[in-house]
Amino acid sequence: QTPPAGGAEQTPEGQRRRALLVAGTTGLNRWGGAISEEWLPQLRGGKAIKIYREMADNDDTVAALLFAVTMAIRQVPWKFEPASDQPDDRAAADFAESCRNDMEHSWDAFVEEALSFLTFGWSWHELCYKLRLGSDASDATRRSQHEDGFYGWRKLPIRSQDSWRRWVFDETSGDVTAMVQAAPPTYREIVLPREKALHFTARRFKGNPEGRSIL
Repeated sequence: QTPPAGGAEQTPEGQRRRALLVAGTTGLNRWGGAISEEWLPQLRGGKAIKIYREMADNDDTVAALLFAVTMAIRQVPWKFEPASDQPDDRAAADFAESCRNDMEHSWDAFVEEALSFLTFGWSWHELCYKLRLGSDASDATRRSQHEDGFYGWRKLPIRSQDSWRRWVFDETSGDVTAMVQAAPPTYREIVLPREKALHFTARRFKGNPEGRSIL
C-alpha cells in the first residue's frame, strides 16, 4: 500500500510513534554524572556536601534551627488511610501500616534521616524487603512479626550524601536512574537504582536530583 503524501511519518502509525518520542531535555547542566547548576564553585558536588555538614555540625545557629525543624516534623502523626471503604482498600491500608511497624528500625528514625535533605538538598534511601515468615526465622530477610508469607519492608536505610560519587542518567529522558556510592570500609562503588530507592529533595528544578539545601 502506498503511503499518503508526506511520507511514512504522516501515517497514523507514524504519528503515534512521534507522539511517544521525547524531543527535548530539562536543560540540566551536567557532565559525567556531576551537576553544575550552583553559582558558587565551592558549593558543587562533593565540596558542597562537606561544607553543609560542617555548617550543620559546627555552627550553633544552623544546628539549632535544623534540630527544631526535625523535632517538629517528628511529632507529626503518621498513618495509612484506605482509598475508599471497600474491603480491598482497607486491607491494603492495614497491610501498609503493618509494614511500617515491622521494620528493623523505627519509623521516626527513618523520618529523621530522610530530613537530612534539608541540610544537603537531597537524601537517598534504599528499599530493603523481607519475606514475612514469623519471629522465629533465623534469617533477617525472613524475620517478621507476621507469618503471612507476604513481602514487607525490612528497612529503609539512608545512603549517605558523603558517600555519593555520581549520578546515572537516562540519556533519552534525562531522568536520574541511579546513584553511585563508595562508602567505608571498602569504598567499592555500588550502583543504587532509582526503582529500589526513596529520593527526597528540598526543591525540584530541571529535574535536579540534588535539590537545593536550605542552608
